[in-house]
Amino acid sequence: MQKPIRKISLIILLIFILPIVVFFIYQFASLNETEKEINEIYTQQLEAILYSVNQYSEDVISSWVNDINTILYSTNFQKKNIKNFLRENNSIKSIFVFENTLSNISVFNNSDTKNISKNTIQKILNDKKPLIEKLQNYLEVGYQKIEPLGKFTSNDLYVCLFPLHTKENERDIGGIIFNPSQFIKENLSGKISQTAGDKFVLTILNKYENEILHSTENITIDKILLKKPLWLLPGLSLGIKMKSGSIEELTSQRFYKNLLILASLLLILIIGMGLIYYNLRKELRLTQLKSDFISNVSHELRTPLSLISMYSETLALSRIKDEEKKKEYYSVIHNEANRLSKIVNSVLNFSKIEAGIKKYNFQSYSLLEINNDVLNTYDYHIKSKGFSYTFNSAKKIKNIICDKDAISESIINLIENAIKYSNGKKEFEIIIASNKKGVYWEIKDFGVGIASKDQTKIFDKFYRVSSGLIHNTKGTGLGLSLVKQIMDAHNGDVTVKSSIDIGSTFRLQFNKSFPD
Repeated sequence: MQKPIRKISLIILLIFILPIVVFFIYQFASLNETEKEINEIYTQQLEAILYSVNQYSEDVISSWVNDINTILYSTNFQKKNIKNFLRENNSIKSIFVFENTLSNISVFNNSDTKNISKNTIQKILNDKKPLIEKLQNYLEVGYQKIEPLGKFTSNDLYVCLFPLHTKENERDIGGIIFNPSQFIKENLSGKISQTAGDKFVLTILNKYENEILHSTENITIDKILLKKPLWLLPGLSLGIKMKSGSIEELTSQRFYKNLLILASLLLILIIGMGLIYYNLRKELRLTQLKSDFISNVSHELRTPLSLISMYSETLALSRIKDEEKKKEYYSVIHNEANRLSKIVNSVLNFSKIEAGIKKYNFQSYSLLEINNDVLNTYDYHIKSKGFSYTFNSAKKIKNIICDKDAISESIINLIENAIKYSNGKKEFEIIIASNKKGVYWEIKDFGVGIASKDQTKIFDKFYRVSSGLIHNTKGTGLGLSLVKQIMDAHNGDVTVKSSIDIGSTFRLQFNKSFPD
């Protein structure tokens, strides 16, 4: 049987386990690449969010530039219009306009702004002549570019320059001086909160001061995943973080989650294959046991049939004249017929029990009476085999609820086993007594014994011990299995205690759950 099992094991390994393991290794290797791609996708998404905020800030300043251009070069220009514009946009501290030659500088200050004079602005512009010319060239090709200059002197104010569309197509340049903190609060905070939503934290940082100027939630600088400079505010950066964690943390969690799922699936598949292997092995073993059973039953049937045929033929041909010899032959035929009947009955009873159609007639009986009936019937058979026995019983034994024929069959099977596996010492002892569980019947022999590794298996159907005298003694392998099933039907137990070459003790335990 080992050869088919090894063959099946190899097939299972090649067909199922090996591809699964290869797939698991492949998935494990490809997961890292997948997570890298996910990391890139996340990064691109974050960059797109930062780009949209940057674009919005540029749109805000561009709208200022258009409004300033309209106010300054309208046909009915009035200073109050520019003052109203400054009042509506508190973050703008000053607006200035000058010609390409840096002459004729006009400055319009907000009401709360001080110390921004023409001289101060001119100092800033003296070093920016190439830039100013470049901005005007952009305007000539239809592009009104806004150029940030960064901080305005030592104050926390920023400057942006831009070309202006004049009525006479002159090359004028405008500038805005604004407070970045106010600009963020009044113009960007709403957009930032809207963009961040409930998934991201958006911040604006001052890289010079290494501090956070604005954030949608409380956060430390070290937690920010990605930073991008604000286009029109040099020195300030936009930062972003996912609320659910860093990209590395998310990808790591995803990686280990996928790994755990794959490992669980592999484990389930391996367990499944293991169960398939176990069941196949069990079925093969059962097939082998059935084959052995058929072989043993055939042998058991052949022997009595052969003896009956031989002795009956001898008698039929009148070859035996001696009356004593004839009686002996009749006795052999009778005994072998009984033996044949017992084998057939065992197989039929086992078949009924297995099919679930065995019916028991439960009544109240004395276990002593059942035992005595069996011993009276089998006394001659026991002694003819050269056996002696002792019987001990407690004085008062309660009746049991049982099927008399089934219990008688169980007792006969155990007595037959005591005779079969005697190992030379031809005696056994029967005890009937009570314990905490209820009444029990026990037989103790002094035969070959049963190894401890086989004691849990001997009640399995078709099982026969595969070594020693037990193996050499023929049998169907149904006796003890039949006893076990009969005791199960009686809500009882059959147990064994045995030692090799010392003997075995079998007990039929009837529990109190069947009251008399």
